[in-house]
Amino acid sequence: MPVPAADFKKALKRLTESEKEALLLRAVRRDAELYETFRFELLADVTLGQIQEETADRIHELFNVAVSGRLLNRSLVKVLRASVQEATRARRITKSKQLEIDLLVYTLRLCLDHYSGQFDSVY
Repeated sequence: MPVPAADFKKALKRLTESEKEALLLRAVRRDAELYETFRFELLADVTLGQIQEETADRIHELFNVAVSGRLLNRSLVKVLRASVQEATRARRITKSKQLEIDLLVYTLRLCLDHYSGQFDSVY
């Protein structure tokens, strides 16, 4: 992450409030994670539990939609990778390591509850 230079900070201070607001809104429209971070930090009605619930719903939807077909092992690995990315994204938004751990445990529980047959060995 780049560190803002002194010239950049001075230029920001010279901007009017409306210019700052327009610049911030443009940045938030481009970056969904930045939007979620600001939404979590600025809005009082967005809680850690709500972020956890939204992320758990996305992980559950990944398992419901993406794991199917002939190559179940391959699609299961893709879903696990995407689920870990969702958990990491939630940690970056909230800065809560406990939330990331809870979501990873939830992912493992989903995997073991619904796809335990994929881990059986024929040997």
